[in-house]
Amino acid sequence: SSDIRRNRWIGDIVQQCCGIVAVLMLMARMKIKLYRKPQGWLFFIPCLIVALDNFPLCSYLAGNMSFERTGALDVVLFAVYCLSVGVFEECVFRGLVFAALAGYFSNDKRGLVKTFVLSSVVFGAVHIFNIFGGNVGGTLLQVCYTTLTGGLFAFALIKTKNICCSAFVH
Repeated sequence: SSDIRRNRWIGDIVQQCCGIVAVLMLMARMKIKLYRKPQGWLFFIPCLIVALDNFPLCSYLAGNMSFERTGALDVVLFAVYCLSVGVFEECVFRGLVFAALAGYFSNDKRGLVKTFVLSSVVFGAVHIFNIFGGNVGGTLLQVCYTTLTGGLFAFALIKTKNICCSAFVH
């Protein structure tokens, strides 16, 4: 299309979807099964509430924030873009990293806590690469924030036993 932002979204969506397929194939090859019937739905609800609270509703209602693009195609492309990022990152960090750490540490509660903490820290630390965007302070804040949300996504995975739930929260 002639719209640069739409082209970027479409390119990113294609890239993320290719990554999702590759990671799912790797998970299948490694016999990582995180697609069981979801359990612990009551634990999923607070995770979802925290994720929904991430939207800057107060800023929007106060008039301090607005949407640049409100056309149907832009809304759909942005939604698909956000969904593809969440699914890809969950497949990588909860599907591969979390599973690898769980296999490395003991199967007891202590090993699960180590897996939970370390996978969350790795998830946050990877976001340090956003520093190349030029905003050092914002990137450091994002690293801290994504470490915490990584814990939220890991909690959703642990309690529901289904990676789709953590991807949905993401």
